Amino acid sequence: MSFRSIRWCSALLLCPTLAASFLQLSPRPALVSVQRNAAVVMVDGSVSLDGIAKEDGVRKRRPPLSGWARITRAGSASPLRTAHSVFGIASVICGTTDMVEVFAHGGISTISETDIFVHFFIYTMVAALSTPRAKNRWTKGQPWKLWMPTARDSQIWITVVQYAWYTSALLSDYIRPADHALFTLDQPIFLGFSWFVTVACLYSASRSMLETGNKNSGLYDLRWVNGLYALFNVAFLMLVDVGRALLLAHSSAMVRSEWASFVAAYPEWPHVMQTAFLLPGYFMSIGWFLASAEHYGLVTKSRVGAFTTLAQGFAFVTSVAAALTIDEGRLAFGVYDVSLEAILSIVY
Repeated sequence: MSFRSIRWCSALLLCPTLAASFLQLSPRPALVSVQRNAAVVMVDGSVSLDGIAKEDGVRKRRPPLSGWARITRAGSASPLRTAHSVFGIASVICGTTDMVEVFAHGGISTISETDIFVHFFIYTMVAALSTPRAKNRWTKGQPWKLWMPTARDSQIWITVVQYAWYTSALLSDYIRPADHALFTLDQPIFLGFSWFVTVACLYSASRSMLETGNKNSGLYDLRWVNGLYALFNVAFLMLVDVGRALLLAHSSAMVRSEWASFVAAYPEWPHVMQTAFLLPGYFMSIGWFLASAEHYGLVTKSRVGAFTTLAQGFAFVTSVAAALTIDEGRLAFGVYDVSLEAILSIVY
């Protein structure tokens, strides 16, 4: 990261606290797990029975830990959780810095290719280290659930796939000019990965739409609301980018040549797509942090869902608006024209 980015990081360390105040987070009483029929002599000579301290025959209950203290303790309970906490904090700092950079330059990212690749690598690591939070077990008689018994578990895993695709797409001729790209859109491995991401997104969204009753693991009580949430946040926003990449990869050589000419003609294009990738990535990280806070009773599920949906919608509108401001909208309409030609070349 540049010196300016590091300075921004230092100045914005209070952002999570401000966000918590905005959401009016309030801890609920902690549940204390005790060992029955066990007497423990305390340092001061008092006796603790069943996790309750005794002094001069008077039982004194230990003060419960606050929600934030429980999160901190859980985040350092093992080397894996510590690594997850470190990468999580780094993702919030990097993401906050990126967001400030974007809005300081009129809605378009200006960070270097190296920095954005490093930031998305951090996001991917956070998502990968989050997978132990899922139940990760097979459901007897329901093989279509794979190792993800709930829709929430499938969303944890799909986040890893999404970040990995964003990271790899940044190196392709989808974003970079052909002479700077490490590989092309129709490269077999990347093409196969793009199709896998498409199927995985639709699968995860369908899981949320089909989950009912007491088995509902979504952020809302109503199944159709969870379905709409998953369609927008899990499927639509991702498939806008993956779908265009697949269209271009399967289009004619003439269309791919037009796309290469378009990317070369607009040096702003990589920065527009960096914005389109960075903001959802950042807000997704914040959303998963709030999901952890919800687990400890610091925020409700509905607030997590509302924040994630509004933030992701805001990121989508911002990236579209930024594209419309470049060259009097010709960049945005150029993307539309080439994408339409790609569809026609496949259909006809």
